[in-house]
Amino acid sequence: MKRLVVTSIAALLVSTVSYAGSFDGPYVSVGAGAQYTGNSSFGGTASADISDTHFVGQILAGYSFEIAPKFSLATNVFFNLSNDKAGSSSSITATTKNNIGISIEPGYYLDDKTLVYVKIGYARIDSKLDDGAVKTNDSLNGYLFGAGAKYLIDKDIYVGAEFTHYGYGSNSAQLSSATSYKTEQNVGLVTLGYQF
Repeated sequence: MKRLVVTSIAALLVSTVSYAGSFDGPYVSVGAGAQYTGNSSFGGTASADISDTHFVGQILAGYSFEIAPKFSLATNVFFNLSNDKAGSSSSITATTKNNIGISIEPGYYLDDKTLVYVKIGYARIDSKLDDGAVKTNDSLNGYLFGAGAKYLIDKDIYVGAEFTHYGYGSNSAQLSSATSYKTEQNVGLVTLGYQF
């Protein structure tokens, strides 16, 4: 009887440790999905608000650790693979590429295989504007926030899905006339990752 009790307690402890840290440690992932980019509030041109939606890929590396039972904290670096038109009108064309950034992800375990999380962080993107006479290239700095989930399908392999909003604030560019504008992006991804 005593042996049974000891065995049961040991099994419970092992289960609890596994439950709390299933995603602990370094990991890498790739993702694919859709990216919406909007440029708005143009001043100094005759342009209306412009936007476009395209395919986007992502590569990411990060590290996660337990901060309390059933709670985790992860930090990531990522690169979104896109070089797309970000909208056009009769007076202006916008293009974005090279979206890179860092984020932190507080997470909560729903069970031993499922982690849900929110994310906040910093992002940078290259922005190109063309009014037919003058072209500009600028790097925009901004913030990101979003939410997602991961599910272990094997000991080291997981799948996931997430949505992230990127905001790059108000910016200015010297086209044929001085122009001010605001850039935002919404990105939805499905991911496949490996947990080391």
